[in-house]
Amino acid sequence: MWDPFIASLEAHVPDAAKEIVFDKFHVAQHLGEAVDRVRRKEAKTLKAAGDDTLAGTRYDWLRNRATMESRDRREFDVLRRSELKTARAWALKETAMALFNYVNERPCRKHFRWWQNWPLRSRAKRFISAR
Repeated sequence: MWDPFIASLEAHVPDAAKEIVFDKFHVAQHLGEAVDRVRRKEAKTLKAAGDDTLAGTRYDWLRNRATMESRDRREFDVLRRSELKTARAWALKETAMALFNYVNERPCRKHFRWWQNWPLRSRAKRFISAR
């Protein structure tokens, strides 16, 4: 959600911080932006070293794997299994989106706590700083 919107809610609604629900669309949007920031930075670094691995892959990282053609999926699978920082950021995004599949609160909170520590352990600064 937009920061001014959250600030306005907190100013006008008692205990708004406890009542705000972040929907799947906005969470996916923020995580997708974080993956793209990691990809852009890494692509620039790789290109300076003469490696075009990430060239032309912007939308691959944002697409749903299930809707990809089989050839595109095979090519993407090679990228996502690589040691790239972008692949790790993508895995963080995908794992975070699994939160929306939970029905019960307790396992969802456990998954969230585990996921929340993952960027800290892997020093994924783009995810740590993203709000």
